[in-house]
Amino acid sequence: MRSAGSASGERFLVFLLCSYASFTMVTYIRLRQILKPIPLDIPFKGLAILGGFTVVFWVVLAKELCGRWYGVLTSLTSISMCLLVSPWFGVVNPPWFSVIGFLSFLILGLVTETISGALGNLSCLLMNWISSYLLGIARFSFPGLILFSAIAALSGYAGERLARLTVRVMSPAT
Repeated sequence: MRSAGSASGERFLVFLLCSYASFTMVTYIRLRQILKPIPLDIPFKGLAILGGFTVVFWVVLAKELCGRWYGVLTSLTSISMCLLVSPWFGVVNPPWFSVIGFLSFLILGLVTETISGALGNLSCLLMNWISSYLLGIARFSFPGLILFSAIAALSGYAGERLARLTVRVMSPAT
């Protein structure tokens, strides 16, 4: 029989590994140059396309393996590591823009854990879009908003489904 301390230690290690994996993917997968030729004027294309796999997957995996609120903790730890490396999407003016990144990942974690990964990824993206628009940081095209909103929801849905499938494959049937 395992002790409660051992189970807590395992959950902590799993959550840290999920956080680090998400941080690594968000930090090192650079889609900006690949997506530059897309004629739609829209920021955060990489988050829309791969957010389900770089963030939502790890949030759901942590929640499923460790329990309630570990997904939120994973998203917050992941974004915290990202912000230690660089400002949110390289925006340094205003200097507090990284707070938007932190809050958007908090929203992503909460919505993903309580509703769905599709809405979690979409809500994170919408928060970043609205903030960058209100601050005059980015321009938008209406077709881009529609297209990338749909892509973000599909990406979040796919990331959530893949995480649940991964847990099912990892857990032998009893």
